[in-house]
Amino acid sequence: MVSIIVPVYNAEEHLRRCVDSILVQTFSDFELLLIDDGSKDNSGKICDEYTVKDSRVRVFHKENGGVSSARNLGLDNAQGEWIAFVDSDDFIPTGALLNLLSNDNEDLIIGGYKNHFEDELLNLNTVSSVNRSVDFNTFLSLSINTSLLRTPWCKLFKKEIIDRANLKFDNTLVFGEDTVFVTSYLLHCKSIRNCNKYCYNYYNIGDDYINKYKEHSNSILLYCDKITPIYNKLDSLYSLSGVKIVYGFIFDILKQSYNEGKISTCMFANFLLNPYTIAVLRARKSIHIDILLFLAKYSIVGLYLYNNLTKRIKHVNA
Repeated sequence: MVSIIVPVYNAEEHLRRCVDSILVQTFSDFELLLIDDGSKDNSGKICDEYTVKDSRVRVFHKENGGVSSARNLGLDNAQGEWIAFVDSDDFIPTGALLNLLSNDNEDLIIGGYKNHFEDELLNLNTVSSVNRSVDFNTFLSLSINTSLLRTPWCKLFKKEIIDRANLKFDNTLVFGEDTVFVTSYLLHCKSIRNCNKYCYNYYNIGDDYINKYKEHSNSILLYCDKITPIYNKLDSLYSLSGVKIVYGFIFDILKQSYNEGKISTCMFANFLLNPYTIAVLRARKSIHIDILLFLAKYSIVGLYLYNNLTKRIKHVNA
């Protein structure tokens, strides 16, 4: 009934914990697809060991191509009615699948998860089941900025919808590929259910994400190019006022990257002209932001003037 896809890359430290948590599920009608993405450690051997232990385990070895290519290989070979994703350094509680499948009449089922890095349990306990109605609008507006609708794990997707819409993870993205996939899937949903139960353990490794994002600024801009038309389509169906917060966060990262010379003036200017970016920055009601948005219309020349103007202001304040 369920195909569980686990992309694996150099995950020998936590892989057994992940796989064991899946194999002891109280709901047993599933297949587990372990996708070894060219691991250089013993991950591939560990995957093979499980095919001997449990007939539900299927292993695929491939050259390293990234998490998107690994998940796509899993989708190509999945045979279940539902698709679930689990990351190899995470694990799931024993009743996760049973909780998610307690009512499987919806197009997307979402569970709560525990973030072990921040030691908190996250879910949307105010919403249970929604369809194409005002409730659907409310649900998306509340949750579009949370990881509940940005990550593929802690969810069940209908394989029939994925196949019909020809949905895949975007191999060109190294940032936000999971959000693009989930958001694209929302375009084809008629109903969503939040089971409001603990279904996933997420282990954030504690990286400095601000610096990580700054190092991948060009990838963030590519992500914006991919996600904006999807948000535009969703906005034509639902009221997604909350989506603008995403662009506010990205602006804060990219402004630092631009100041440090990590992205070009032209690329930064194009981002500033994005309607979602303009909307969220206007709401900040800052004269500096208003000047920046005005001068961004003139691309390189405009931002050159803005940089010189801000330097003069800082000099005067000093």
